[in-house]
Amino acid sequence: MFTDPLSIANTGTALSLPRVDAGIKSGTYMVNVPGNYNDEFNIRNSEYVSKSLKRTFRRHNIELKRTTVIPATAISPATNKIVKVYMVIEHDDNVTAAEIQAAADQVANFVIAAKNAGYVNKLINNEG
Repeated sequence: MFTDPLSIANTGTALSLPRVDAGIKSGTYMVNVPGNYNDEFNIRNSEYVSKSLKRTFRRHNIELKRTTVIPATAISPATNKIVKVYMVIEHDDNVTAAEIQAAADQVANFVIAAKNAGYVNKLINNEG
């Protein structure tokens, strides 16, 4: 089981998210700053059997959903904006933990490099 609270680096500071729900193969962590934002971090694990390949695949999903409050003004009511970022790791039992870690590191390193090289802007501009 992951630690409670879950600590995530957040632009030079650590974001602390206490566990609000624990399932058998899942967990939800959340922090709410009233009038500002709400961060929900979900961890989910599942598996399915591929009929064509006749083997079991395991799926591991992490997701951050940030809801930011936009205060009401004289001409518009309060609303919010939402951004969701997630990663899925899927593998069969023939893959080692080291191979999974190496592949996850490559994707994470791409995202980390993205903040310096404009990759996120390229993604949201539909570049491929």
